[in-house]
Amino acid sequence: MTAKKKAAARKPARILAYLDPEAENKSLLDLLVRLVQHDGAEVLALSVLRELPWYARVGGGPSEKISRALERNASAALRKEVRPLVNAGVKVRTRVAWGRPFEVIIHEVLSKPTQLVLKTAHGEGRAESLLFGSTAMHLFRKCPVPVWVVRSQRATRIRRVLAAVNPMEPTSAEVDLNVEILRWAFHLAEKEDAELHVCHAYAIMGEHLLHDPTQQADYRAYVRDVVTRIETAMADLISGFGLALGDRHVHIQQGNAGEIIPALATQLNADVLIMGTIARAGVPGLLIGNTAEQMLRAVDCSVLALKPKGFISPVGLGHQAR
Repeated sequence: MTAKKKAAARKPARILAYLDPEAENKSLLDLLVRLVQHDGAEVLALSVLRELPWYARVGGGPSEKISRALERNASAALRKEVRPLVNAGVKVRTRVAWGRPFEVIIHEVLSKPTQLVLKTAHGEGRAESLLFGSTAMHLFRKCPVPVWVVRSQRATRIRRVLAAVNPMEPTSAEVDLNVEILRWAFHLAEKEDAELHVCHAYAIMGEHLLHDPTQQADYRAYVRDVVTRIETAMADLISGFGLALGDRHVHIQQGNAGEIIPALATQLNADVLIMGTIARAGVPGLLIGNTAEQMLRAVDCSVLALKPKGFISPVGLGHQAR
């Protein structure tokens, strides 16, 4: 199904596109043109140079000349890479910075309102070390705005969007995050004329009690109660978006979400999975939830990851990249 017209609009004022010179960024650039056409955003195209090692900076003069030459070359390469954006009429500004990419990106996000960060996935394999490299995982954990890691070598157009929500334990932040996931999903599906699927996976503890004759009846009643609560919560969440339980695009499955949702994304041939990343209690901003971490290690498509309302990045403005 295509998204409903009533979906709340997303209007990014600025998109930050991190263009890794070692990545194949064509899919990202194609997507970026369409996102800007959808919402009229301006774009900051960012390239990051690693600082020269300390031993290469000894002596000052020669190393400064090398640094300036590297920066000039990076600036020229970046301007060349964004030429298709300029030709498409996108308002784009380029910047070359020094430092660790995820820190530079987050500093830039904190310095000026930014609604979305884009980067290309590290590689083409399923393993985290291949598909989502260290920069992506740092951003998934620490960037305060939505992060979209784009899988290259996929179809240019987005044909299927999969939104993963968790309607249970509805604290205010989680409710807001679920709604935000659905808003992004509906807006993207509508603009891309894509098929939208919404999913939730749940696990029920105590399955071993089925082997105890004295506990079987109580356990089955408990399972029915849990499933009813999940279905009621899911129905309440999606009703505001014109969806209902029983729709073939609404998926509720029992099992480990870290396994079920990546498998569903593969089964549906989803082009992008929209999901939330929530910090573990007591360590805000440093670690994402266990389930989100497991999903990111297993998923085989592009990922748009959102943070809960009020998330504070551990990467502050105190240390500015050069």
